[in-house]
Amino acid sequence: MTSLTHITPIILCGGFGSRLWPMSREDFPKQFLNFGPGHSLFQATVVRMQGGKAGRFIFDRPVIATSAEHRFLVAEQLRQINVEADILLEPMRRDSAAAIIAAMGFIQAQGRKGLAMVVASDHAIPDLSLFHDHIEMALSAATDHIVLFGLQPQEPSIDYGYILPGAEIKKTPAAHLVSKFAEKPTASVAEIYVAKGYLWNSGNFICDPNMLLDEAKISAPDITGPALKAAQNMKRSDDFFYLDEKHFADAKSLSIDFAVLERTSKAAVLPSHFPWSDLGTWKSIHDILPQDGDGNAGVGPTQFTHSKNVMVLGDERLVVVEGLENVVISVTPDAILVADLGTSAKMKLLVEKLKVDHPQVMKMQKRDDKI
Repeated sequence: MTSLTHITPIILCGGFGSRLWPMSREDFPKQFLNFGPGHSLFQATVVRMQGGKAGRFIFDRPVIATSAEHRFLVAEQLRQINVEADILLEPMRRDSAAAIIAAMGFIQAQGRKGLAMVVASDHAIPDLSLFHDHIEMALSAATDHIVLFGLQPQEPSIDYGYILPGAEIKKTPAAHLVSKFAEKPTASVAEIYVAKGYLWNSGNFICDPNMLLDEAKISAPDITGPALKAAQNMKRSDDFFYLDEKHFADAKSLSIDFAVLERTSKAAVLPSHFPWSDLGTWKSIHDILPQDGDGNAGVGPTQFTHSKNVMVLGDERLVVVEGLENVVISVTPDAILVADLGTSAKMKLLVEKLKVDHPQVMKMQKRDDKI
């Protein structure tokens, strides 16, 4: 009889989502938004990591890694879906490596058995059954590898990092050792990657926490030492675990890819084909919304004439679009963005300029979480 594998979800909930300004703000980033009816992206992620697959694996109590600033947002959205979790609070931003290592140390100290699965809180994965099938396929390799989920590219996108699969893992033929990681490419290079069999790097992975920490101690001691000390010296107050500020501040700011995954021989990739989007661009949001015959999509009262591939993210006010193509119009109470639908790659530069010229629009305290 096959034993049931326990998996602790580690849900990363610390991003800003600057490419989606003005919808996403520092005090209300995109993971807490509802892109249409139903749950927010964060809530959908938590729900996705509940239950398990009969006879194969079960998800244990999730660990949420988020910023202290967002603690009440996280707690309230968990309350709305009636899910309990351990909420680890980062005192400052240190990218994903420190947060993941601290969370791994936390579950190790609790004596949890089984595997851990790191997932982003702001991705869309609509086919739950297929997603769980891929987790099941990764289980045997995940005992001694860090198994990433590499998505089959739908297009030569410049918005994602890529992974080149290498040799098959003997006991798990569906999974491969990672041959190469590649950062977000130019359009021409992306076409080459797709032709050569590269996969999109979803950023989600599953592994044994002890094994990942062993690898992190070797490849990134300047992050691992301080992050583990921050977890060891954390304070609990109400429903929150506050990572120790002094030690966490000593951790180098680096992504888990750069700090560990690209430096270890234990990295593996499972070629995956479940529907997935990181919803990090205006185009990716446009793709999931209902569209008219000309590719126009509107949230809120809208009217389109002589327009194609336009997306309006509005409020209660009527937005009328005449004679435009490939444009996003994002309307919030204090700001309106009108931009090319494919402009997301340039949004970070725009946001940096706004921080200097219009710092008041980096936060929006009074808002509705639905667009």
